Amino acid sequence: MKKPYKGVLVLVLSVFLGACATQPVPEGEDLHRASELNAELGVAYMERGNNEWAMQKLKKALQEDPDNGTAHHYIAELYRRLGETDKAEDHFNRALYLLPHDMSLVNNYGVFLCDEKRFNDAQKYFLKVLDDPLNTSPAETYENLGICAQRAGDLVDAEKYLRQALRLDKARPKSLFSMAQIMTVNKHYLKARGFLERYLAIAKEQNAPSLWLGIQIERQLGNRDAVASYSLLLKGKYPDAPETQQLRKLEARQGQP
Repeated sequence: MKKPYKGVLVLVLSVFLGACATQPVPEGEDLHRASELNAELGVAYMERGNNEWAMQKLKKALQEDPDNGTAHHYIAELYRRLGETDKAEDHFNRALYLLPHDMSLVNNYGVFLCDEKRFNDAQKYFLKVLDDPLNTSPAETYENLGICAQRAGDLVDAEKYLRQALRLDKARPKSLFSMAQIMTVNKHYLKARGFLERYLAIAKEQNAPSLWLGIQIERQLGNRDAVASYSLLLKGKYPDAPETQQLRKLEARQGQP
């Protein structure tokens, strides 16, 4: 079963447990089919946050069919989420050997590589996805490229890719937020404000990173009321967030409460 391309840096898979969650594989069912069913159950449990059951089902799927590339893909994602990167990479490599043309797999391996700070390798896999004529989500691929370049410290390429993502789809919150961050680093504060406002119009709700970014932008633009409003929200809603600690350090240096 093909899965849609999903990025950065999160795998989103739409599979439902359905009635088969409680029904055993019918007697006489071949092992390959049983493996497919257990793989789908495994990813469904993973979506629900039940990693223990997901692991059981995915291991069972691979016992039934060691060459089930989809099961290798899913268990690689599960190991990635659990922080077991060596096991994740082993299963990603096996899945890629078995399913070399599965672009959702190629994309997700790129995400994994970016998370591991292997930025040049990640870019190669994202570009492979971008070159696929069947890619129905090029905006997402450009976004993955942009965010990974940003994490690598290459803000020139990051901006190039993110702008292309937004040309294809202007309502991409991750791209908008990353562009606001890049404009802030480059000291283009009015542009940074514009991208942050566009991000907030889509995201609808502030979080600790967006509030902290807003504080930095408005401080540079001399908007004390906005700084005070953002600061109050950040300390009130996210008192233990790393961004709040950064704010408190900034205020201490400036002699503010």
